[in-house]
Amino acid sequence: MAIERTRIAEARRVCQLQVQRLERRHRVLELVSLAGVLGLAVRALLGLAAPGLAPGRAGAHLTIALGVGFAVSLAGLLLARRWRAQLAEERARLFWLELLLDAADHETAPALAISPYRDGADGPPVVVVRRPELFDARLQPERPRAPRGGPVWRPLVASLAMVGLGVFVIGSLRDAEPDAAARSHRWTFTEPATDFAELGFVAPIPGGGAWVLTDHAPATGGRALVNHAGDADGRPALAVAQAARSRDVRASTRCKVGETGSACGLVFRFHDEANHYVAHIDSTTDRIALEVVLGGMPRTLASVPAPSDHGVWQELAIEARSSRLAVMWNGRKVIEAHDATLAVPGGVGLWAPSATVAIFDELAIEPLSSSAHPVELLPFLLGRG
Repeated sequence: MAIERTRIAEARRVCQLQVQRLERRHRVLELVSLAGVLGLAVRALLGLAAPGLAPGRAGAHLTIALGVGFAVSLAGLLLARRWRAQLAEERARLFWLELLLDAADHETAPALAISPYRDGADGPPVVVVRRPELFDARLQPERPRAPRGGPVWRPLVASLAMVGLGVFVIGSLRDAEPDAAARSHRWTFTEPATDFAELGFVAPIPGGGAWVLTDHAPATGGRALVNHAGDADGRPALAVAQAARSRDVRASTRCKVGETGSACGLVFRFHDEANHYVAHIDSTTDRIALEVVLGGMPRTLASVPAPSDHGVWQELAIEARSSRLAVMWNGRKVIEAHDATLAVPGGVGLWAPSATVAIFDELAIEPLSSSAHPVELLPFLLGRG
């Protein structure tokens, strides 16, 4: 009996450690599941409140965050279910071991025959009572039940609350009127204004040459927007429309260069003078190029030949949808590239080199419906979107 009691006590100790380990797993799983779901909810709400975030993109971000939150909760549910079954088995095993240990320590232990406990044996240990009159059959301990609640239902409740919140917010965004930044704009530069700033344009780069509204007979309505030559080594001049800010956009212009020749083009997804996209046609090299300027350093994404004459109007257009960028020249698509470096809303406007003259006849900006791609989820959740 002493040998069997030692074995039972050691088995109970091991079983208690296993039960404690599984219980800790349950608590950690509950905290991680709830923290993950709540973190995604807070991140989605912060994304909605971010300045300059288009309503369509905000709704898409919130939808993705809700989906990930529900997936996290479902994974937590499946893992908790597995650990719950293991915990129930270990608690039942601990119940029998404690019962045997109580019996071995009872004053009637000489009247008992306890089968040797073996790890891995099926069913509970066997206790043979040689003198049943010494025991009260009515005092039988209740067998432990499987744990309930905990991480199994709480993450699901949090996810359902997130889904309800998302449906409400997305419905509100869908019914809301689009703001000025989501409307189409068109300038022919025949508007009654003496300064291009009156038309809602800003020139964020000093020294790039003066922007002037002037009479120009070949232009539509006899007027055009001209960027005069600035510093010889200055940075390119920009005229960014303040009322037009979008990620997915289609923009077009008619432009030409002066007698000395150089380039003219469009800037889009403009954040500041050091971060934006540029599409331009260069009459000196007879090429059209699409560039991304990041940290003030331009990088060419694509470049194609495009023979052009000085003083001849060139029709240039861009279309940006998520990471897909396209450039059209005289009604024909000449460049198509993929780049997600600046796949967030930004300004749209005109571009010209600093050292030469560029003339613009018109500018049209049309925001496009936004859609979020699954690959955009990671930077968004990390706060980089």
